[in-house]
Amino acid sequence: MCMPAAATEPCADAGDEDLAVNVDAVLGATIEGIANHVVSTFQLVECGAPFLMLRPSSGESGGQGELRLWQPVAAGGPLEKLVLLRYSSGDWTRLWMAAFAAGDSLVPHLLLGIGHVQTAAADEPPALHLDLLSKVSLAASTPAYLDAAYVPLSACHNDVLGCMHPDA
Repeated sequence: MCMPAAATEPCADAGDEDLAVNVDAVLGATIEGIANHVVSTFQLVECGAPFLMLRPSSGESGGQGELRLWQPVAAGGPLEKLVLLRYSSGDWTRLWMAAFAAGDSLVPHLLLGIGHVQTAAADEPPALHLDLLSKVSLAASTPAYLDAAYVPLSACHNDVLGCMHPDA
């Protein structure tokens, strides 16, 4: 059963906690804030709450993560689905968001991943992966295609940069 997802502002405030201690919460708030922005912008509904729970394969008890899935309210929109994956094990946490553009759209799919390993070095930065998965070989692309495919993503790109570097 699909349920409406709550919309919040991108770059949700994670509080005043020390970032070195609370990196996982900040990462989660950032990815979830961006996902909620996409959900509200494209009027998506969540399927399941969560859609799938991840469990360790070694027989350990407890959850290891979750997969959340949103789909459009009406067919024919620019976005076919949004997937949010959160998983952790031991001292590391990974969060991935994938926004899949409609099959007949030239707009590429968006993949955003943030990860953090709790180490003795408190100043070790989180890892960031941001990729636009093109549906057309960029070597064969014309300037018109590049404008049509990537210009609509400028606002989302700026939101992500603003979340990652709020003081810039």
